[in-house]
This record gives sequence, structure tokens and C-alpha cells, in this order.
Amino acid sequence: DDDAVNAEAFINKASFLVSSSQHETLNLQYK
Repeated sequence: DDDAVNAEAFINKASFLVSSSQHETLNLQYK
């Protein structure tokens, strides 16, 4: 099912972006 694959890819991308932005925020807070 293509939709399942697309959804999984989207979730992976989203969680990667979220963790990246959280990392950026932490870096800014501790400077």
C-alpha cells in the first residue's frame, strides 16, 4: 500500500525535523 509507505516516510521526516529544531533550541538556550 503506497499510502502506508508515504505516511511512514512523512512521520520519519517530521520526527527528524522536530528533533532537529529541539536540538537547535537547546543550543540557543545554553549559549
